[in-house]
This record gives sequence, C-alpha cells and structure tokens, in this order.
Amino acid sequence: MHIVSLINQAIPELSQQSSIGNALDKMELLKLNQLPVVEQSEFKGLVFEDKLLDFPDQDLHLDTLPMEGKSCYIFENQHFLEALKIAQLNRSDIIAVCNTQNQYIGAISVADIATHLSSQYFVQQTGATLVLSMFERDYSLSELSRLIEANNIKILAIFLETDPSDMAKVLITIKLNQIDFTKVAATFERFNYSIVEYYGETSNTSSDLDRLGSFLRYLDV
Repeated sequence: MHIVSLINQAIPELSQQSSIGNALDKMELLKLNQLPVVEQSEFKGLVFEDKLLDFPDQDLHLDTLPMEGKSCYIFENQHFLEALKIAQLNRSDIIAVCNTQNQYIGAISVADIATHLSSQYFVQQTGATLVLSMFERDYSLSELSRLIEANNIKILAIFLETDPSDMAKVLITIKLNQIDFTKVAATFERFNYSIVEYYGETSNTSSDLDRLGSFLRYLDV
C-alpha cells in the first residue's frame, strides 16, 4: 500500500512565519509532539515541542530557529514500511509526505501506521508465532518455507531483527496460519534450528510430542 492513502488530514502544517506560541498551541490541542513546517508547498522540516519550549520568547517566528527533521519525509508512491524507517531515524512520530515534484501534500503519524498494521490479514488471523535465533549468514527464507510447508502449514508473515543477546545473530519471527505449532517445532528441532520464543498450542496427538515436550521444557529453563 502506498503511503498516500494513510495521510492524516487532521495534522496541520505550520509556515515559517508561524510563531513558537502558535506552534505550541496547536501541538497542545492535537496532543502532538512535532509538526511539519511548509512554505509555498515546500517541506522545510519539523519543529519539536521540547525544543520550542527552550525559547522564552514565544513570539519568535519559526524561520528564526534552526530547522530539524529536514529528511523526515517520504514520497507518496513509497510503502508505509519505509515511513517507519524514516520516523525511527529522525526519532519522530510525524512523517511528511511529498509528491514526485517534491511538493508537500500531507503528513502521517506512526500511530496511523500502527493502526493500519493492526488491521492487516496476518495480524487478524489466528496462528502460532515462533521466534528463531541464528547467524544472518544461515538465514534462508526458502529453506524455512520448505520446512514449514512440509507440515501443511503456511507462513503468514516473517520479520527479522538483530538479536540483542548476540549482535552477530538475527531473530526471525514467523507467524503461522495454524495455532498448533507442534510439527513445525519438531521439524526445526531435527534441523537444529534454535527456537527462543513460542506462542501457540501443542497437540496431544502428535507422535513427536514427547520429544518436543522435552525440547520446550528446555527452552523454559
């Protein structure tokens, strides 16, 4: 989904001639910590509430202040996941949206993206979630898919992040389309994959249950 569909019309832009007091009033009214500054359809950057509060003279215009967040924007034809990356890099809850001519057309918030994500199919569907830890060089989506689908189970979503306990490794979060992960976990055990977290149910009828039970108890130690 392109980001333009998530533009929040309730987020106002400020001009460079807006005063600090005016900017703070709008932030207080809308319960926002940042707002975009736009001049003649050009995105100039963001103003942050905590920085504005450092100025005792609230009549000062925004063009007299150093502008931050100049790179905190995304183009309308980009995916919303790119917006999350940009927001994180700029430590901002607001991301400006520009068209292909670099003209400002609106803004979105991280909260808007979170709401959109929560409505996605993979979130709404019931299914187990497993978290694996492995060296990045050992990660293969095709291999993980093969092992999972061999048990007549499908992957609804998969995410990678750095393993905080070992920076040389990655954590792979896998959402399955079934709540019972017994067979998949047993398969991963046979192929020496390390499951560090699991959320779901195990079957009482699986032939692998005894071995898997010992494995899961080991994880809980």
